[in-house]
Amino acid sequence: MTDVSNLPELAASGAARVFSATRAAEYGWPWWAVLLLALFGAVALVLRAVLPQDSGDRVKWWRDLLRHRERVADAKRRSEERATDRTRDPRA
Repeated sequence: MTDVSNLPELAASGAARVFSATRAAEYGWPWWAVLLLALFGAVALVLRAVLPQDSGDRVKWWRDLLRHRERVADAKRRSEERATDRTRDPRA
């Protein structure tokens, strides 16, 4: 679970990114560059809010992600093996 104790800091960093995008628009940057800057800021804000910030939590999060990917890959491999076996022996 994400710690929300740093919510004001997150909001301030998000506001700073939006402000920098609006400032870029005021300076006459092309619309696509302003949009790209705003999207980058939004993605950075979301990633910071979603990914754990504490070192121990971060390690646990990566381990869980890798375990999940391994389970998905194993399930896919078993499914493909069963499909291959069925094509070899249609009675199965």
